Amino acid sequence: NAINWLDGLDGLASGISTIISIGLFIIFVSLNKTELILLMAILSGSTVGFIRYNFYPAKILMGDGGSYLLGSNLAILSIYGLSNVELTNIMAYNSDRNLNILPLHIIILLFIVPIVDMLQVLIARIINGKSPFMPDRRHIHHKLLDSGLSQRYTVIILYAISQFGVSISLYFIDVQGKIIYICLSIIFLILSALYCINMKKQLDNKYNKQT
Repeated sequence: NAINWLDGLDGLASGISTIISIGLFIIFVSLNKTELILLMAILSGSTVGFIRYNFYPAKILMGDGGSYLLGSNLAILSIYGLSNVELTNIMAYNSDRNLNILPLHIIILLFIVPIVDMLQVLIARIINGKSPFMPDRRHIHHKLLDSGLSQRYTVIILYAISQFGVSISLYFIDVQGKIIYICLSIIFLILSALYCINMKKQLDNKYNKQT
């Protein structure tokens, strides 16, 4: 449902799903989980091909069927694939080497954008005495749009945040070159933020001249 709520802007849900699925693909490759590698390759390849027609201005819309399909598959595969991961930092302090661990911090980092968006929307609606499922403009992408950013730049900066979260999650897994992923994500995040800030200033100046 969190992925479905992101489908408020062209290319947002499909792009975030692509970033998450590629992150899971890298993790499953490092864990040598063949069947999950194949599934994530299929899922990420499908979303990459779909983004071409779904990015703003979209020629094809995803709809609830597509967003729920992506959300359910990513949730199920991440829980199944990571439920038996032995994390070095945790297991070092645990004498039971056969203990199954669900690394929630890795899953939260992988799904950082949809989880944060969902939680802040639900909390705000409940505090205001409204139904948690009542539609409104409290989502992160709506707030960025209201701040003056365009659809395209809003989607790009949320891509950057998601990519940064995925890269940090790789730090907790024994993935080769994880520092490179993190550094590239930080650069992507900074460049996206600076680009959007500069664009907002240009829009503000244009608006001030017109008024």
